[in-house]
Amino acid sequence: MERNFTQFPPPRERPYKVVLKGLPASTDIDDIKNDLANQGVTVSKVAQLTQRKSKSPLPMFLVEVRKNVPDSRDILDVSNCCYMSITWDSFRRRPGATQCYNCNYFHHCSQYCDLKTRCLKCAQERRTSDSPIKDKIENPECINCKTKGHMANSKQCPKYPKTNPKKGDPIPNNATPNKPNRKPNPKYPKPNNYK
Repeated sequence: MERNFTQFPPPRERPYKVVLKGLPASTDIDDIKNDLANQGVTVSKVAQLTQRKSKSPLPMFLVEVRKNVPDSRDILDVSNCCYMSITWDSFRRRPGATQCYNCNYFHHCSQYCDLKTRCLKCAQERRTSDSPIKDKIENPECINCKTKGHMANSKQCPKYPKTNPKKGDPIPNNATPNKPNRKPNPKYPKPNNYK
C-alpha cells in the first residue's frame, strides 16, 4: 500500500527557533549543540544559515529548542557558547511560500511529508539533492504545472502560491502610487464686492 499524505504538527509540538550570533562562521555545529547541552539547554537541531544566492556560510546559526521540557534552561538566558560571548535574535523565515524538499509541493515541509518523492530537475523518484544533474538546465520543465521555461521553485510558475502580506510586513515600493502627499489648494469664493 502506497502512503500518500502529509501531516502538520500541533503548535505545542513545534520547536522554538532562535538565531545565535557572535560565533565565527567556521564554528562546528556539533560543538555548539554540545556546549548548549552542557549548559542545560535541550537542543533538537542546530543549522548554519547561508547567504541566499551564493550559499556561502554566515556567522549565524539557527537553533531549534523543544518547548515545555521540564528542567531545561531557557535558551535566551545563555550568554556564551564555545567560550565566546553570543547574542540571540528571533528567527524570521524567508518570505514566500514554504516548499517541500521531498515532493516539491507547497505549504508543508519535508520533515512531515510522506508524499511521493519528486526531483525538481528531472521529475524522477528521488530527492533533488541526489540528482546526477549538477549543471544549470537551459530550458527546464516544471514538475508542478508541466510547462517549459521555469522550475517548480520559481515564482514564475502559475502554481506558485501568491502570498498575502502579513501585518507588519514592509510595503513593496511598486505597491503604492507615487502621488504627492499634499492637499489641493482650497478654492475660496470670491467676495461679493469684487470687481
